[in-house]
Amino acid sequence: REFYVNDAGHQIDKFAHSIEARYLQIIRGEDAVPFPEDGYQGEDIKDLARAYYEKNGDKLLDVPEAERQEALAQFGLSINLPKMKTDLERYKIHYDNWFYESSLHESGYVKETVDLLAERGWTYEKDGALWLRTADILRDHYRRQGKKEADIEKLDLKDDVLRRANGFYTYFAADIAYHRNKFAVRGFDKVINIWGADHHGHVARLKGALDALGLNGSERLDIVLMQLVKLLRDGEVVRMSKRTGKAISLSDLLDEADPIEGSYTFEVSSAGADRVLKKPEHFARFQGSEVEVRLYRARDGRKDFVGLLQSWQDGDVVLEVGGQPMSFEKKEVAQVRLYPRF
Repeated sequence: REFYVNDAGHQIDKFAHSIEARYLQIIRGEDAVPFPEDGYQGEDIKDLARAYYEKNGDKLLDVPEAERQEALAQFGLSINLPKMKTDLERYKIHYDNWFYESSLHESGYVKETVDLLAERGWTYEKDGALWLRTADILRDHYRRQGKKEADIEKLDLKDDVLRRANGFYTYFAADIAYHRNKFAVRGFDKVINIWGADHHGHVARLKGALDALGLNGSERLDIVLMQLVKLLRDGEVVRMSKRTGKAISLSDLLDEADPIEGSYTFEVSSAGADRVLKKPEHFARFQGSEVEVRLYRARDGRKDFVGLLQSWQDGDVVLEVGGQPMSFEKKEVAQVRLYPRF
């Protein structure tokens, strides 16, 4: 069981800029240092800046900006990651290995992976950036599955940037390299990822990229999409955002109650995994989950459609299929059930 630490790229840059601004505000005054518009506003960022200052004073004040940001980011990670591990252990989730995205960049493995895709003819340059021919890869995949050209065109497939015009590699390039590392270097036969439902659009693209590398991602990579939870306070949904600092940590919840007393075994049975959705509360609970809609009569030559459940209103169903909304009227729908992927 492995945790993939995103300690490189845009998010970690934003993390570093946020701590830096709070650190400089401690030294120069809050009004003297503007805070980044897209920075993380949370109290935890202030706590990290304060902790660094109390330990090291103003030693980073006159060093180059890049050096200061790197030092503060690494300090923040050194505090946050052990806390994450402790909180997860409290929740009875243990990871055998913590894999750092930065190691892929530092070793040159991301570049090597992108170069390999280029050698195989799956990339092209446009506007100074390097692109993956994702649309062509997925079209080939769907054709092998027997899908009709008209149905494939409706998916509105798009290509992905691997290396930006500024020379930096995208998170997608790093994700491809990470999974190549698992299959080609560490010898995994099968990989199972657990992702939030908001990453559903990434599934086919990643599997396709691994197929393009000859690693058979379509068969060897399974991705389980989990539904994101909603927290209620006095019956009202609590809106959270990392950017605005509105967040409730897992440790805060665990301080109030231990949701799972003692050890437990997680089992998945087909009776629950592919359950039929009938009641309004079923559709409300599984909004954002992957479902299969079965129709009484064929539409465009098919009766079954799989996508993310966007909404349900008086029997009318809206799915997100291939990144596009698809609506089904109540009179068309024979059955809606959860669509398990293992």
